[in-house]
Amino acid sequence: MSSALLFKVGSFATSHIWEPELPPGLTEPYQTTPEEAAQTVKMAAKHFGASVVGTCKLNRNWLFSHRYHNENWKTDAKDLFTKVFGLEKGLLGPVMTPEERKTLQLPHVDDELPQEMNNVVVCGIEMDYEAYRRTLSCVEVAETYRAYSFDKFLIMHLALFINYMGYRAWPFGSYGPGLGIPMAVDAGLGEMGRNGLLINPELGPRLRICGVITDMPMQPDKPIDMGVAKFCETCAICADNCPSESIPKDNNRTAEAVYNTTNYGVKKWPIDASKCKAYWDDHNISACGNCVHYCPYNKPNTAMHRMAAHMAPVLGSALVKMDETLGYSEPKDVASWWAQNPNKFHPRSTRK
Repeated sequence: MSSALLFKVGSFATSHIWEPELPPGLTEPYQTTPEEAAQTVKMAAKHFGASVVGTCKLNRNWLFSHRYHNENWKTDAKDLFTKVFGLEKGLLGPVMTPEERKTLQLPHVDDELPQEMNNVVVCGIEMDYEAYRRTLSCVEVAETYRAYSFDKFLIMHLALFINYMGYRAWPFGSYGPGLGIPMAVDAGLGEMGRNGLLINPELGPRLRICGVITDMPMQPDKPIDMGVAKFCETCAICADNCPSESIPKDNNRTAEAVYNTTNYGVKKWPIDASKCKAYWDDHNISACGNCVHYCPYNKPNTAMHRMAAHMAPVLGSALVKMDETLGYSEPKDVASWWAQNPNKFHPRSTRK
């Protein structure tokens, strides 16, 4: 890892704009066409490990009002270390009291992000299909956090790549500065389903979203229409198998902010994320993947299953019944995952 990247990683927890760092011999930003720039950055993203990648113009409606503050991170990290490892002090230095935390002025994203930083490279990281067939297990949770961990490697290297071409970059993952799923929709990576997740044509909901906001001029991709909402109206298997009942079973999509965890403005099935998180806490788990596992779009990336995904809006409930009959929705036992031949097991395999 380069010294430049090591320096930037030091303050990565709060996420911020990375300024350009021109390599020797380059005195101004690399000049190219928006089409070539998009192609180059997409290839870099794939090289660094992205499963899918697209580009879009930044819709500032997707930005959070404020971003996480470093002092908040230190306090949350101390609470986590204390709970998980029993470590009380000496890790991060002094942290705030709850009263001090309430008075903290959080940085305002719209003020920090210049208007000219209006392009986004959106990446999706595939999670292993076989791991997610073991829903609510240690294997599934481990795969979830592997993807979350890997997105840091991907976007930090991609941001530095963009810096070396002479442009600013703001890498983001699940922590902001904005909502990744609507950016992924704008970048043509899929549509949002009943379960509140991005549904990709090849990998279904089995993706973690991350990316980089930049001022590098790039040709944007276009959103796609794969009929996800139409299919989801005939299928509620994710809602039927949501242990916290956070996913609505009816077809009353709305653009209103129904819960404190939903935003207004886009018509969708409202997800009660607070109930979802409360279920995790009450059952002492760090992730639940039922909404990924049970989704009929969650299949191996094969020609047959891509065809089924393409036909899903037409097949509707018949596809749901077929899915259940063929046993795809039946969770597999964890022991069978560990018993696989390591030399023939290829997680997150490429397109077949």
